Amino acid sequence: MSNTTEGTADGSSAAKPSVAARPKTTAVASSGDSSPADDVTAAAPGPGDESVDAAAEADAPGSPVRQHDVPASTIVRLMGMPTAGDIQMLEQNIGALSRKVTNLSLKIDRMTEQMLELFHDIDRTNVQFGDLREFLKNILGAVMANTDGGGAAQAQRAADAMREQGAAGDESSDRAKKSTAKILSSE
Repeated sequence: MSNTTEGTADGSSAAKPSVAARPKTTAVASSGDSSPADDVTAAAPGPGDESVDAAAEADAPGSPVRQHDVPASTIVRLMGMPTAGDIQMLEQNIGALSRKVTNLSLKIDRMTEQMLELFHDIDRTNVQFGDLREFLKNILGAVMANTDGGGAAQAQRAADAMREQGAAGDESSDRAKKSTAKILSSE
């Protein structure tokens, strides 16, 4: 077994096994028996064959031409691509976010329904107050007709005060109607 020494790229010398020192390959018959008659030896390449020299250098222990196996997951991470776990986590986060949005929309729907009911109640109350004012005006008108002149002036002042309050009440009902219209138009 003869070893040859050649310089490597970093200036150190490494021992290289010669081609003659390589083991023989044995062909296996289809029956599974191997016999020395079936031995096949590798063709002895010449000393300048680069493929054998590169293979020998890669096999040498201190060689800078070393190849390492790198897992595919490492390459994927280096490329910045998401892994299956990352995608599952994103899907879970998106699912949780969509559930939260759905819950918020349901809460907003319930609140708008309640507010609409309240606005309808306010409108009914305004109508009832208007009816009550009309009723009081009718009563005060009848009282004024039955009283003397001094009482009529006092009743007239009371009726004027009621009208002023009614005008202020109409303004508040107008504001309530406008706010209802704003809320309904924002839906």
